Amino acid sequence: SELSRIGGKIAADPRAAATLLASGDRSGTDIDAWEKVVRSRDFTVVPIDDEIIAEQQEEADTLLRHGHFDTPIVLKRSLETTK
Repeated sequence: SELSRIGGKIAADPRAAATLLASGDRSGTDIDAWEKVVRSRDFTVVPIDDEIIAEQQEEADTLLRHGHFDTPIVLKRSLETTK
């Protein structure tokens, strides 16, 4: 429910989310560029699957490239272990 709440808040004010992202961006990406990224995302919360894990890994890699993480984040999840 918390992820849903946060997603709704971001969707309701993408400019505010972009401002937060730009303020900590060591690569110099500006608010307008971040707002475009935020507006392009779907913040709907759905059950997780391998496709979502791959998408999130891609996002983590992007944030690493933009300097938001100091070390890589590796997301691994075996759906078989949760069945």
